[in-house]
Formats: sequence, C-alpha cells, structure tokens
Amino acid sequence: MTLTAEPYVTGVNAGPYSIVYPALVLVAPTPGGLPVFQQGSIFYFDPYATFCGNFIGLPAADLVVLNPPILTDQAFGTTQYGDPFDSTWTRALALCQQATVPIPIPNSSDTYSFVIVDGASVAPSASPLAPTALPVQNPQINGSSLFTASTINTPAPTLSWTAPSGAAPYGYTVFEYVLILSQGPPAIQPVATYSTAGTPITLPPLAGGNTYLFAITTEVDGAANMQTGPYRSALPTGFASVVSAPITINPSSAAPQIHGDIDAWRRLVTPKDAGHEKIHAPGLSRCTVSGRSLIGAFCK
Repeated sequence: MTLTAEPYVTGVNAGPYSIVYPALVLVAPTPGGLPVFQQGSIFYFDPYATFCGNFIGLPAADLVVLNPPILTDQAFGTTQYGDPFDSTWTRALALCQQATVPIPIPNSSDTYSFVIVDGASVAPSASPLAPTALPVQNPQINGSSLFTASTINTPAPTLSWTAPSGAAPYGYTVFEYVLILSQGPPAIQPVATYSTAGTPITLPPLAGGNTYLFAITTEVDGAANMQTGPYRSALPTGFASVVSAPITINPSSAAPQIHGDIDAWRRLVTPKDAGHEKIHAPGLSRCTVSGRSLIGAFCK
C-alpha cells in the first residue's frame, strides 16, 4: 500500500511515466522506503518502487519480498503520516497484490513461476479500499479455454473473453510471451503487447513449433479511452490479469498469406509521367518534375 502526492498535478492522475514523477511519497511499504538497489553497504530508496504497476510476467526471482505473505484477514491499526504539500495536488492511495502462478512446461516436470499482479489507485477517503478492476471471464483461444494447455493449428489465433463485472474497463491489453526451453531453467521472452477496446482480438501470425503464454489485463481509468485518449488518466485506476496455460503452435501450421492493395503497389512501382505535380502538406511543398522529387523553394 502506498500514498503519494503528485507535484504540480491537479485534477488528473500523472501516473508513473509522467515528467512530474517520481511522486512525493507519504506512505511507503517499509519504514524509510523500499531498498531496491545497493551501492556498497548503502541501500537507496527508489520512489518509482512505490508505484502500483503491472509487473506481469516478471521473473519471480527478481521480486523484492517486502513481508511474509498475508494469508488471513488482519487489522493493522492506524497509519500516521505528514503531508505538508499543496492541498490542490492530486493524492493517490494505491494497493497492489502480486502472486506467482506455476506454469507447467510441456513435456517436462519443470514449471515456470509467472508473476501476476492486480492493483487499484483511488483518491484517499474514509471509504474502504476495494478493487476497481476485475479479471476477464471465460477467456478462450479459438473457442477453447485459454486455461487448458493445447496445441493449435492456427498460427494467427483469436483470443476472446467476457467483460468482467464491476466498473466498465476502458480497454484490455494482451501480453504475448514465448517459452524459452533450449538451455537452463525455463524462461519466457516477451514478444508483443496488443490493446483493444473490445473483447475479441486476432493476433498476427505466430511461429510454428513455439510455445506461447498469453496474459489478458483488464484496465480501468477515470479518463482514458482506448481509441481516442489512451494516455489520459484520472483516478480511479485499476488493473487485473489472467494468464493462459501453455499454447503450442503446430509446427506444420502454414502461416497465412498477407495480401495488400495491388493498386497501391502499382502506384509505388510505376514511374510518374513527365510533368509537374504538386503535393500540399503543412509546412512542406513538394513537387515532381520529369520524375524527380523537389522540395520547398524549388516548387512554384
């Protein structure tokens, strides 16, 4: 749990990637902050570590364990803190939960510890802190459960799911990972991320013979819009994720052919007729004379 003041920010949520971050930490997970890196015998506090972020897929060995896991309901009393900063600046109360999911490795007794995270950030109030985002329901790949390990014959699969109950998400992000099994212990390599405002998404072609993991994150935000304003933000925010079982692409699967616009191709490869063509663009004047492209002052 963290409580921060966002300097010079009023009425919106700056988030961790804004130029005004790091935020001013009022309450941190451990006394004096979280020691996340060390130089000699001195531990340094990184304010970014207090950010409730979606560190999904991070190797479990890279996590800093703050305390023993909390497995039962407990009362932790009252936290006192000072707040001398401008009262108009945005305050954010955040709670993150992280867990590891053992992913079974096909044709092996090994497992991979996949980190899955959910979090919520709200304006501080007397109301109880509750999740703002819930995981998607009934996630599927090509119509079959995403939680069942399988080998599929479609190199460009379709993922689908049912929207969760609770606050309406502004969108979803799909994380794609490939399992690395050639040497040493199992590992995963991030491949790509895809965001959508809808519930189905068809992925670009995947490599036959590879085994993949897919994570789907529900994203809630008080101001963002996946299609028109994905980087705007206002409290409350939240995220929650699910991760798939291993999905293998059949080695014999043929990648689909990607077709383009033949007319556009012809326009690119066909030489222009000798003449004078002018193209208008803001701050730029271009023309072609006898097949040569000229810029700016050369065009009349």
